[in-house]
Amino acid sequence: MIICTRCGHQNEDGATFCGSCAGFLEWSGERVAEETPEPEPEPELVEPEARAGLIERVIDRIGLADNRSGDPLATAGSATQGTEARDVALESTSSTPTALATNFPVAAASSPSPTAAPPARPTAAPATPAAAAAARPSVVHPVSKNITERLANSPRHFDIVKIKQGDREVETYIFYPVTKDKAMAVVLVHEIFGLSDWMRAAGDQLAEAGYSVLVPDLLSGMGPNKGNTNDFADTQVTAGVQRLPADQVMADLTAVTDYAKKIDSWNGKIAVGGFCWGGGKAFAFSTVNKDIKAAFVFYGAPMLPVADIPKVNCPVYGFYGETDARLSTSVPAETDAMKAAGKSYDAIVYPGAAHGFMRLGQMDDATAANKKAAEDSWKRMLDLLAKLNAPTAK
Repeated sequence: MIICTRCGHQNEDGATFCGSCAGFLEWSGERVAEETPEPEPEPELVEPEARAGLIERVIDRIGLADNRSGDPLATAGSATQGTEARDVALESTSSTPTALATNFPVAAASSPSPTAAPPARPTAAPATPAAAAAARPSVVHPVSKNITERLANSPRHFDIVKIKQGDREVETYIFYPVTKDKAMAVVLVHEIFGLSDWMRAAGDQLAEAGYSVLVPDLLSGMGPNKGNTNDFADTQVTAGVQRLPADQVMADLTAVTDYAKKIDSWNGKIAVGGFCWGGGKAFAFSTVNKDIKAAFVFYGAPMLPVADIPKVNCPVYGFYGETDARLSTSVPAETDAMKAAGKSYDAIVYPGAAHGFMRLGQMDDATAANKKAAEDSWKRMLDLLAKLNAPTAK
């Protein structure tokens, strides 16, 4: 490069006029050497065999159950934090990590086509559970064949409605019983996995027992492009649920219970139940809504803030797994606190059962303890609902 003797501007070799002052260039004998950037080191390649081994070690370490790309490393990078992180790992595991690696091969993973279009969302409510299952694929977790068959073969009618709550609309599935009588309503609060096939199947199963069941998607409007659960990438659903504001969740559930009162076949009674993250929200909802007759808390956080315990408006029934010590060991203290406040709280810890046993107990490879806990818990809830639903019950 040539330095201009008038202004000091550095010009390219061979230039006649200065690019800064336009003066004629006279070489002063000084040149500026151009810096040659150092070559960047080539990335270290990972052989396919080594990558497969690394992926399987990740699976063994954190127990990931599902990743649609086939590569659990993408999921590992977005692991959730906080008290519900363990819920994700436990509930997304239906058996051992080895079995999961077999069910979801990762060594043969391939990148999706860049031109592939995302699946289209339905523009109208599907007419049957089978259509709903096809339109709203399961996310995050494996789905038992039994659950898939239930959704596909159910004879019960359901609606998909958008319930207004402030400036939000909460998309809600309503499953109706086949009965000539008016029915009690039950609001089910989904797990940390959002509104999944399993939650829809639980709603249909409870409707089979004679109840009108409302299952809201509390991620409504919170997804990409203001979408719902199924608009999130599979690995981002749990993080989306964890970010939901507590006040918004309570307001959404209030709007859903208010909507239940408008159902023509409603008999005037409402209960709420929830699983995992939803179990804790069902417990919390018992402190803000005076219409519900009972709260069923399936392995949700059992400890309410001390200041909230006197606000509980209905009997609370807990369902916990013995091996889920993070939650089950808190049950005695909550029992004492609720009793001291004059509140009704009845929690059972099921022997050998894990966190998420209601889901795990319905999987094709369910352990005996999880299967028994799921069956016993379901029967217990139905018995309690029948008592609440009796004509003589207040």
